Amino acid sequence: RGKETKGRMSANISTKSIKYGSSLIKNLKSFYRSSYPKIGMQHTTKLTTSNDDLTKAAEYLRSGGLVSFPTETVYGLGADAFNEDAVASIYKAKQRPLTDPVIVHVLDFEQALDLVKIDNATKELYQFLTEKFWPGPLTIITPYNDEKLPAILTAQTGYIGIRSPQHNIARKLIEMSERPIGAPSANLYGHVSPTTADHVINDFDGKTMMVVDGGKCNFGIESTVIKLHPEDQSIKILRKGSISELQIKNHLQSDERFAQTTLEAV
Repeated sequence: RGKETKGRMSANISTKSIKYGSSLIKNLKSFYRSSYPKIGMQHTTKLTTSNDDLTKAAEYLRSGGLVSFPTETVYGLGADAFNEDAVASIYKAKQRPLTDPVIVHVLDFEQALDLVKIDNATKELYQFLTEKFWPGPLTIITPYNDEKLPAILTAQTGYIGIRSPQHNIARKLIEMSERPIGAPSANLYGHVSPTTADHVINDFDGKTMMVVDGGKCNFGIESTVIKLHPEDQSIKILRKGSISELQIKNHLQSDERFAQTTLEAV
């Protein structure tokens, strides 16, 4: 289990973005002081992976609630990615700084494409990477679609990290909820990332959320996070994780269109 990486995806924030973020923090002060939204449950509920329980979890997520669920890396703390208030409740529950973006989980490349604003060159590279590494523990950062996603997910950077989880329970929850799920690791900010449902409950017991117990996670470390820079044929690795730099490099070199793409860890 690895410690949650702090602030690695919040690079390149413009002065305008910082000012916007400061305004958001001021506007959300009352939210952080308030109680959780009254959406029918006021405690931590542990669920199984039965269809009935997953249906409950999907319905709760659609209603604006928080649902912790297993992925192949670590347990995530999920909310409806389209719902700004629900995403804000992730920050509140985790005591997470609003300057740290939240990764969005989708089923496939087509669903991801609807959430980003990218040119054809970026799209081509994005699809090439997802054909090899999705579903799986690779998060890809590009400019986000502000007509679909709330800015709070991006920490006001204008960029969104998206991945398609491999874990069957995570995929079922995305499918059954019929929406992308914003989900960082399901632990208090700075704590060790959880690999079991009990780890999640130990951090959050008493908080208003559902926790789907899908057993122990396979990898135990977070996804690798990369940012695409097709304008100068480069990819920046912002967080090392389950997919290695060598794996990405070998895949790029397997196609002449991307063989000259540079890969840099920052």
